[in-house]
Amino acid sequence: MNNQKGQKGSVLIISLAISAIILILLGIFLGTIVVEKRRQQRSFRSNQALNLAEAGIEYGIWALNNEDITTWDKDETGNPVSSFTVDTSGEKIGCSTVAITSTTAAATITSTGSVSYASTNVEREVKVTAQATASSTVFDMAFFGGTDAGTGFSKTGSGKIDSYDSEGIGKLYPNKKGNGGHIGTNSKSASPKAVKITGSGNIDGNIYIGAGGDPDEAIQITGSAQVGGDTLALSENRELPELDLPTIPSLPDQGELRQTGSSDEYVHTSGRYSSISGTGSGDFIFDTNANFIYVEGDMKKTGSGDIIINSDMTLYVAGDFKFIGSGKLIVQNNHKLTIYVGGNITGTGSGLWNDSMNPLNLAIYGLDSCTQIKLTGSADLYGVIYARNAEIRKTGSGDIYGSIMGDTISITGSGDIHYDEALANPSLNPGAPQYKNFKFKPHSWQEIPSS
Repeated sequence: MNNQKGQKGSVLIISLAISAIILILLGIFLGTIVVEKRRQQRSFRSNQALNLAEAGIEYGIWALNNEDITTWDKDETGNPVSSFTVDTSGEKIGCSTVAITSTTAAATITSTGSVSYASTNVEREVKVTAQATASSTVFDMAFFGGTDAGTGFSKTGSGKIDSYDSEGIGKLYPNKKGNGGHIGTNSKSASPKAVKITGSGNIDGNIYIGAGGDPDEAIQITGSAQVGGDTLALSENRELPELDLPTIPSLPDQGELRQTGSSDEYVHTSGRYSSISGTGSGDFIFDTNANFIYVEGDMKKTGSGDIIINSDMTLYVAGDFKFIGSGKLIVQNNHKLTIYVGGNITGTGSGLWNDSMNPLNLAIYGLDSCTQIKLTGSADLYGVIYARNAEIRKTGSGDIYGSIMGDTISITGSGDIHYDEALANPSLNPGAPQYKNFKFKPHSWQEIPSS
């Protein structure tokens, strides 16, 4: 009997030992599962953070092409920085912080993706280089209307459109006559027509309408005008870029500047004026030290007096700019004049816009608040006009040597338009706006190890 009890006791002990071993193994197994689950969850969160970092890179490239990153916040080193969050069904997944160091040729984009996990943040940081591939300024056509509705470009009369290449040194037409007198618009409207050509003025170039449009439906040509190039639809619509406005320096207040009668008015230094007005036969003469002129109100020049520029100069007119009469705008010694206008622009009469006769020496930029530009009369213009929100109307017999970009463009009369192909070259026209086209540079992807 005692022997049987001993055997039963041994079996119980063995059973308990086996159960203990099983529990220990089960605990180890369950612990391994928990550790593996945590490892998988952390790996999953880490991959999420990497995806967010790469999404930040894509956003950075998009922002370089479409936004003004100078309006972003700044990091501790002064670089533009922006952040965004990603959520689903109202639940935050994570966030990405993007910092950009950019030049005109390339940009370094650093993006940090962050995902919350177990009371901590899992972060992955990626750095890439985006290369600017723009090969042209915005002035790659004779005319372009940025509107995507209605009539973007119309032309009536006997004036022709063609091109030449000044090679940046101001050789006059018809030197190196070309067939690059292209015109275009983002509009693809069939009613009203996106492009209307009426009269006898030939176009020695292509006509472009908005992406997805039918040129046969959107372009109307009446009269004897001939198109030497093709009628095409853009592969994608063009977004006319924002202007990079100059920083207005600290300038001495000079009050109101007025010129009357036959006396000349000399401006010897840079300055800030409440307004500028000139009448009669006297000239405005801006000397070599007058590099930046800021006008808080309007600037108006009438009569036969000239505006003479003796330096590379920026003229910033916050109000309207009016150049009326027979006076000339004389840019001396191959200097360059850049005019920014916040209001509307009017040019009438028989004077000459840019006596240097080099279109690279005169740039007229309408700010987004500039909505109307009117050029009338027999005055010739050598230069460029860029005002992406403006209705631009040119009438009369005056010729244009250069390029014009606006929201809508209307040309009427006998004046010819000679597009200077040198204006599209960024190296010859470095101050002009460019179509931004930053792209990811192959082999530049780099993950930055966490510290």
